[in-house]
Amino acid sequence: MSVYTLSVSQLNEYVSKLMRRDVLLRDLGVRGEISDLKRHPSGHVYFTLKDEGALLRCVMFKPDTLNLTFRPENGMLVTAYGYAGVYPAGGQYQLYVRNVEKQNSEGELFKRFCELKEKLKAEGLFNEEHKKPLPTLPRRIGVVTSETGAVFHDIMNVTRRRFPNMGITLCPARVQGEGAAEEIARAIRYMDEKRLADVIIVGRGGGSMDDLWAFNEETVARAVYDCATPIISAVGHETDFTICDFVADVRASTPSMAAELCVPMRRDLDERIAALASLLGEYAARRINMERLKLDAMMRSDGAARVGYIIDAQRQRTAEMFEQIATAVQRKAENARAEKVYADDVLKAFDPRGVLKRGYAVVKRDGSICSGVEAISTGDSITVVMNDGSVGANVTEVNKNGT
Repeated sequence: MSVYTLSVSQLNEYVSKLMRRDVLLRDLGVRGEISDLKRHPSGHVYFTLKDEGALLRCVMFKPDTLNLTFRPENGMLVTAYGYAGVYPAGGQYQLYVRNVEKQNSEGELFKRFCELKEKLKAEGLFNEEHKKPLPTLPRRIGVVTSETGAVFHDIMNVTRRRFPNMGITLCPARVQGEGAAEEIARAIRYMDEKRLADVIIVGRGGGSMDDLWAFNEETVARAVYDCATPIISAVGHETDFTICDFVADVRASTPSMAAELCVPMRRDLDERIAALASLLGEYAARRINMERLKLDAMMRSDGAARVGYIIDAQRQRTAEMFEQIATAVQRKAENARAEKVYADDVLKAFDPRGVLKRGYAVVKRDGSICSGVEAISTGDSITVVMNDGSVGANVTEVNKNGT
């Protein structure tokens, strides 16, 4: 019986060729849980698939990772598609992955995403000419998101830091699960019809495609498209894209970035006003100096003695122009200051805390603001929020206006 003697390299290469010739191993999917995931600086991703009884090393090269619709993480249950082979230099059997699908039917979701995207694109919902510019200085910002998530608090923090007196209105809606898309669309239409804001931020935090799916529904896309108020879509993280992003007037990578896009820095506006006043002063000084130079040239001319009356007229004209320019500069500066004071007064008038200080109160039932007596019934427990605190009460009588 003859024995073949091979080098390590020869054996590894032989096994590698055997696996490449195997039809089953050439194109297959393997189900398992991701573990020990590493992202190499080159862009390649290395991880292990495991089940109850075994481990399988996997590698996914950078060009294939660019087609992923989600970010693989440890603990995810997935199906990895590719071919099995041996890395001859290391003698390791592994799966060379071309695509990965989450086992929550995300592959089907991505197919639906692509189909709806193509449909709406063909109808013109993504066209640039339909997109509206954001206001330079909105009086009030509207936010459509969950009232229990961190998104609204992030937007509040950024807005208060950039422009402390800016008004913000939250129209709460579920952002995940059954019925969430309808709530989001209804909130957008309500804010737009009631003109509750000059710009609306629609968003939520990051998640899988399944988590973000409410923003891929057609009802949300059409509500965004039909909205007359400019809309910023801030859904998920920077790498997440939804149908809402394509239809919105502006897409922000995060909710905090959305707040920065629509709220200017207060000190920047103050500096701009000061710069404009300075430019007006410089312009006036140049005009006055130019007229003085013209007058000096006329005084030095040979015919100055014969046209003394012209010089007198020019002096009078120069004095009048100086007075007119000085008056115009003063008027411009006063108008700029008045506009700044008016903007401050408007923002203060819309500040809900100022309204509460004037003796008004906000009535809440089950944590939601009641805008009228239709939302309250006899026997309900309500909370009355005032400037310095809140009061709990039980409703004993409900009367409508005119009844």
